Amino acid sequence: MVHRPPAAAPAQPAWSFSITIPFWTNLLVRAYAWVIILGRGGVIDSPFRALGLLGPDGTLGLLYTNTAILIGLTYTYLPLMVLPIYASLEKLDFRLVEAASDLYADKWWTHAAGGAAAGRAGGDRGGDPGLRAGARRFHLARTCSAAPSG
Repeated sequence: MVHRPPAAAPAQPAWSFSITIPFWTNLLVRAYAWVIILGRGGVIDSPFRALGLLGPDGTLGLLYTNTAILIGLTYTYLPLMVLPIYASLEKLDFRLVEAASDLYADKWWTHAAGGAAAGRAGGDRGGDPGLRAGARRFHLARTCSAAPSG
């Protein structure tokens, strides 16, 4: 049986921390960019200010609202949804799409026929596996990062 030396155990949290810091920094910078974009005098606020269409306090008031939270979370978690769908569509057999097009099928029937053919061959329909995987990853990340209300 192999045992870890006692001196190596305290170093592991430091290594884990030093490896994950660049990822946190990237996320923090991108999230703070939305504070600048949505804030007073930001990219969204400036055109409305120039046209004189602002509220009584002189700002749109987008920052620190549910809309800002939705924009930030969508921007943060969108790659978790898009990348599995892209990977699934990369594996799609486009000969099925071409065959459906040759038979004058519209887009809906092309998707349905491609899925039926893939299902008969023992596979899943088109991009559906990527959609399911992306939805699971997105839901898991959103659920784990949700702050308790109240």
